Amino acid sequence: MIRVGPVGDGGYVLPEAVTSDTKFLYSVGISTNWQFESTIAGMNKGLQIRAFDRTFGSLVFLYIAVRDFLRGDPTIFNEDIRDRVRRSRKYLVMSIRFRIFFRFGRRFYRKWVRSVSKSSDVVAFVDSMKSIPDYGNLLIKMDIEGGEYDLANDLIGEIERRNNQITCIVMEFHDTEFRRSEFSALVTNIQKHLSIVHIHGNNCAPIASDGLPIVVEITFARKDFVSAQRVLEFPRSGLDCPNDGLLPELEFSFSL
Repeated sequence: MIRVGPVGDGGYVLPEAVTSDTKFLYSVGISTNWQFESTIAGMNKGLQIRAFDRTFGSLVFLYIAVRDFLRGDPTIFNEDIRDRVRRSRKYLVMSIRFRIFFRFGRRFYRKWVRSVSKSSDVVAFVDSMKSIPDYGNLLIKMDIEGGEYDLANDLIGEIERRNNQITCIVMEFHDTEFRRSEFSALVTNIQKHLSIVHIHGNNCAPIASDGLPIVVEITFARKDFVSAQRVLEFPRSGLDCPNDGLLPELEFSFSL
């Protein structure tokens, strides 16, 4: 197991072999941090990426850079000109780096991914998956702030359709206490095809009354990537990091 991506929010733990044996990365939920995608692309030069996110992108970063330089962030009152310039420079650099990274075989689509497309800025999940051929090992990364439950049926259908093509899924699940039945059903259905190889609690939310983190990151992997080692206590030293470095890590364990 290795950690891919930043030390903090946006980094995930997955089997090392997945990084080299994967042909395609499907990633939904990029926001302002694409370090997971860039790190794994650096480890696998032939990796092709299909990424989706409506909220940000190269043009959005450029807009923020120009806006902050000319008039500042409208949500900040009486902002110092030096702070405006620093933030403007930051988003300008982000815009350039984003545009450089997402080109050729690494494609970015500025769209929401939903179960059904009802407007031009939304793409249906099954249609977004059509950008991935039916051959070559596939890694799925999903971080869409609770939207994973709305895509549950479509995701399971895609897993069944692609059978052994999907090597690994890394996903952040939200509201596991309040949407426990949906969470349990989705995890159980994924486990019919892929095994849980890692779990990490996101310390942006507390632990539920039964000990499970309310926001949890789970890594599923195809059975040929699963070792005989069984880990029951988390976080794992050397692999896990708190999502928020200012808050303590969430500790939890499982019993057989």
